[in-house]
Order: sequence, then C-alpha cells, then structure tokens
Amino acid sequence: MVSRAESAASTRRALLDSATDLLDEGGLDAVTLRDVAARAGMSRGAPYGHLADKESIPAAVAAEGWERLSDEIAAQQGTPSERLRGALAALVTVGRRHPHRYRQMFGPRPAKSPGG
Repeated sequence: MVSRAESAASTRRALLDSATDLLDEGGLDAVTLRDVAARAGMSRGAPYGHLADKESIPAAVAAEGWERLSDEIAAQQGTPSERLRGALAALVTVGRRHPHRYRQMFGPRPAKSPGG
C-alpha cells in the first residue's frame, strides 16, 4: 500500500513534471496552476496542496534543473580538461534544448512584491 507521504511526493512530482513541460513549450506565461493541474490529469485545486503559489513553480523547476545539471557534471569522467569540456557541453545543451528553463536557472530572480 502506498503511504500518504509517497502519494504526496508522487503528486508533487507529477505537478512539477507538468510545469516543466509547460515552461519548456511556452515559457513562463504558459505556466498557470490550472494548466499544470490539467497537464498532470488532476483537479484544478490539486496544486494548492503541493505548491505554495504560481510564483513557487518556476523556482522549483529551476532548482530541479540545477540538480539535474549538477548530477550530469558530477558524472563526467576523464582528465580535468575533459571533465570541464563535458560540464560546459552539458550547460550549453540545457540552454539550447530548454531555453525557458535555462532562463529560470540563470536569469534574475523576480522581485518580491511589497508585503510578500
């Protein structure tokens, strides 16, 4: 039987995967809580139990992008210069294949609203 924690983690994973797909396809404007839920096959209210708000989605997608890039860089083998070339190639690949995600990873952080 799946535990409550495993179910919540699975739901969050599906929501973040959906958000990443939407971001990659149409940029930040394409990422709405309603569309994230629909892409994940969930109700419109489902994201609210797993994501704080729309603004938290790009940060979560960027954090995962950093984790994946970090793992790919850590897996590089060879001489130091070969590893460096591999790491730079991985970085360029993210920028070319996923430009919107790249902007979230490397762009400026949005300013917080007053009182937020």
